Amino acid sequence: MKQVKIIITNQKGGVGKSTIASNLAGYFSAHHHKKISFIDFDRQASGATLIKKIHDPNIGVYKKELFFKQGSNWSLMEARQALNTYSVGVDIVIADLTWTFGLPYDFLLDFDLIIVPSSDTSLEVASTEIFVLEYIQKNMDKLRLINQAVVVVPSRIDPSQSEIPKFSGLDFLTNCSVSPPIYRIPGIDRYYEEGFLCTSADPVIAENFLNLGNFIYEKLESLSTLFVPIKKITPNLLTKHPINRTASKIIEQPKTLVSTRVNQTQPKSQASPSKEFSFIPKFLRRGKE
Repeated sequence: MKQVKIIITNQKGGVGKSTIASNLAGYFSAHHHKKISFIDFDRQASGATLIKKIHDPNIGVYKKELFFKQGSNWSLMEARQALNTYSVGVDIVIADLTWTFGLPYDFLLDFDLIIVPSSDTSLEVASTEIFVLEYIQKNMDKLRLINQAVVVVPSRIDPSQSEIPKFSGLDFLTNCSVSPPIYRIPGIDRYYEEGFLCTSADPVIAENFLNLGNFIYEKLESLSTLFVPIKKITPNLLTKHPINRTASKIIEQPKTLVSTRVNQTQPKSQASPSKEFSFIPKFLRRGKE
């Protein structure tokens, strides 16, 4: 596997982002013997702190707090400089970042895989779907040129819960998938005394994080097949979603981010903005109407 860059990010705290990021680093070290660079962009640096408790020689830990200046790309330049500096001589780069719109979406384009942890509340599911859709909509042209995947991770799920959130608003995206869930672990800090969660003496905890790690590893291996070559994308395939206004301008392209499992005989519709974004709760539409 060539060097890969992974970012674990979400707009909200408290969804297990740093737990997933740090234990994913532990998974690649323990089960695949990879050399890893872990870059913690968060002020609290929770992920870096967790890894340092374990002292894994395969994982280099770096902290880089970003400062945001309105109307400036300073934060983007700092983030990219840190990413380039700490990517030298390693197999895998893992970045832990609480997303803020003070940082341009362009930074996400520097990664092979974007992992978005999310809780299972209806508000959080909607927020996560909007975050992913807006990123892809604004970068459709650029994403056609790179093999990048997005994985949503249902996180801190109650083990007794019968139904896991589906994130069905993202189903039509061929480069986006939902991983196995990560379950809530009461008193999680005490487990770090023995190592990463994927190597825990508790078989349930170990299996849970091992399942996630295996899913991510297989996703990285399959990046070259995530984009299906097609000869032509006709406009009537691209009228069912807000992302499609951008995509419909690009008729001849070798790759597509949008599923082609749509009836091609379907007549083209001119949806109003309110209907176009009907799957988004009104108070989250941010001026779409």
